[in-house]
Parts: sequence; structure tokens; C-alpha cells
Amino acid sequence: MTKLGRTCFAVVLLASAAGLGAEPVEVKAPAADVAPRVAFDELWDSAKPVNSGDLARMVEPLVSECPADQELSSRQCRSVRDWALSHSGDVSYRTLGDGNSIRVSPYDPARKLRTVEFFGCIACSAPVDVDGRPVWVSSEDPESMKSGKPSLPVWSSFTVSLVDVKASDRFEKEVAPQLRAQLVFQPEAKWSVEKSIGVRVKLLGYRVYNRCTGEVFLLDPHTPKPYAKIAREPDASCPAESDPAEVARRKQAAHDALPETLSIAQVEKSLGALKSQMHACFVHFERGGTITIKMTILGEGKFESLELAPPYDKEPIGDCVLTALKTAKFPPFKTDKIKLTYPMMLH
Repeated sequence: MTKLGRTCFAVVLLASAAGLGAEPVEVKAPAADVAPRVAFDELWDSAKPVNSGDLARMVEPLVSECPADQELSSRQCRSVRDWALSHSGDVSYRTLGDGNSIRVSPYDPARKLRTVEFFGCIACSAPVDVDGRPVWVSSEDPESMKSGKPSLPVWSSFTVSLVDVKASDRFEKEVAPQLRAQLVFQPEAKWSVEKSIGVRVKLLGYRVYNRCTGEVFLLDPHTPKPYAKIAREPDASCPAESDPAEVARRKQAAHDALPETLSIAQVEKSLGALKSQMHACFVHFERGGTITIKMTILGEGKFESLELAPPYDKEPIGDCVLTALKTAKFPPFKTDKIKLTYPMMLH
């Protein structure tokens, strides 16, 4: 069996897990490619799509057993089977890999990464039914059967750099479930392992991608890097961050809904929440009175600058008050910033 080049890629993922980009760290060339290989898109577009029913009919000639006790029926069966086998290489087929085609490793805290492995699985999660017999379909003969399913060697993989456990958890929740594999193949031969039977296919090409963003991480036959994005397949399960236009729309809508500036009531509420901390300063230093606060508040609700008017700006109690004030949080508003001078009673 001629195999595609097995590849290993490294991918850098920011802590947001919102975007991925793949860079190859090792590429093993195909063992015996003679003719130039066409691009994956050409393979995919020219291949015949198959569903589970089509798949069962396609692999049937490879696993059918002709009756041995009826000469005429046996000859007819073999004739049809042999004809189907002789033409099996005339047509290429395309499908999505099943649930066992992509596997994500646990987070490695020492290396700060996860490995995403691709297996040539077409029917490894559940077999197809061929005349009442379960038949598995894979790109290789399985090494063994585990929990009743084929256990295949890794065909290709890439790594995802994740800065911490939080980023890893977000990748697992938002990115990993959206990974898909497209496979182009031709039926090749029957295999038998531990009383289970299956069909090995010749894998002509594959592509592993994020269906929500269209980003491509593994591709064979290869094209120049970076890989072009493919059409997105978003639905309600896709995180909003996967659509930049939607993110921008929501951000703009949230900004449009903000008030132009802070109201006096909002300022009083935010600073009033610090009364207990301010009172602690009064108790500790045994000094009270009216403190004048000069502040510049940014539209995001944080201080740009903060100071006290004399005489408290030079006194220890002033440092205590400033420490308390720096914890204040204000509601966001549209204006870039506002400057306020605000008197506050310390008692």
C-alpha cells in the first residue's frame, strides 16, 4: 500500500484559543511518488461523496463470500466481485472522518501543549452493515481491537501551544469539538483482526480543519504555506469569537448602548462603596474632614489618574485614602475620559 507522507506540525495558540496557525516542524516525504500530485481541493471536488449506505455498497465486493456449494452461483458471484474489484481504483470517494478520526491528548503542563492526532478512520466509531455483518473501514490495518473497535496507528499530528491550564480548558471546550477531517480515498483490500473484519482504503488525501473558522491545520497533498482557509460551517455550537465580523458587530452594539458619560449618581455609588475602607483610614489615623479628590476616569471605567488636593496629598492618611480609592470601579461609558474634582467627607 502506498501511503501519503506522514507529517507532524506545530501550532501556536494564544490563551484566548480564538485563533490557530500551523507551522510544520517535520515533514516526511511520500515514499514513492512518481507522477505530480494534484492539490487537495481538486481531489476533493472530483471525488464522489459517500454516506454510510454508499459505503456499505462500496466495500461489499471486498468482503463478500461467494457460496462454495453451488458452482453456478459461485461463478456468478466471483465474476461480479472480480469485476467490482478490478474497477475499484477507477473512482475516488470523499467523506468526513468519523468520531475516531481526531483525538486530542491531555494537556502537558511541562511542555505547555496538547497534541492533536489524526487517524484515517472512516468507520471506526461504528461499523457499516454489509448483509448483516459489521464491517470497519480504515486507512490501515488495525494493530488490534480495543473495546471492540479498531486501534490504528497515528497517521499525522500537530501540536497546540497553550500558555496555561485555563487556555487548555478553553481549547478543549471551544476548539477541539469543531475540528473535522476530510478524506479522499479508494477501497483497497480486506483485513481481519481478532474475528473482526474491515476494509483498508488507499488514502489519496486529507485535510484537518476548524469548521467554525475555516482554518486548516493538516493538509495532504501539500500546498505552499500558509494554508488557505476554507469555507466556514458555523452553527450555534461555534463560539462567537470564531467569527471576526460577529465579534466586531457585538462590540459595536455594546458600545452604542453605553451612556455618553457617567452620571453623578453613578460616581457617588462607586465611591460610596468604599465607605468602610475610608472609615478604616479615619480610625487608624484619627483624622477626619473633607478630602478633595482629583481624578480622570477612562471610558472603560478605570482611573487614568488619581490624586488628592492639599493638605492630604502630603500626609500618611492620604496614602491610605488613595489605596482605597484605587479599588473603585465605574460603569463604562462612550466618552474617552472625564475629569472630575470630587469632595468626600472622611469620618
